[in-house]
Amino acid sequence: MNRSYTKEQRRIALQVYKRTQSVTKTVRELGYPGRWTLYKWLREPAKPGRPRKQSKTLTRYPFEVKLRAVELFHAGWRPADIAVECELRSKMSVYSWAQRHRDEGKWGLMSKRERKEHTCMPTRAALEKS
Repeated sequence: MNRSYTKEQRRIALQVYKRTQSVTKTVRELGYPGRWTLYKWLREPAKPGRPRKQSKTLTRYPFEVKLRAVELFHAGWRPADIAVECELRSKMSVYSWAQRHRDEGKWGLMSKRERKEHTCMPTRAALEKS
């Protein structure tokens, strides 16, 4: 069962822990919180950190940028260096694109709109059939 504790209860529990230097003794003395909750409170910093910044919209990269990143990856570049070179927000995109390129070829790097524009480009499945 989830239970919420007030800031005062938390402060008192941390003071008792500081005095006893034992999580088990603190829980026995106060009757709250659970051991794991107290461990969590001890790990957390005293001041809450700033919340993470999250982008409002996803960045969509054109096919050419993705293809260039994959080519650099296959040429032995590090994903962090590729992200700088291609002005990407995250190096993790490079790993994802390389996997999709390996599985689906160039077709896998294109958006739906780009696929419609490049309908003359054969897919890997079409090439394997022929």
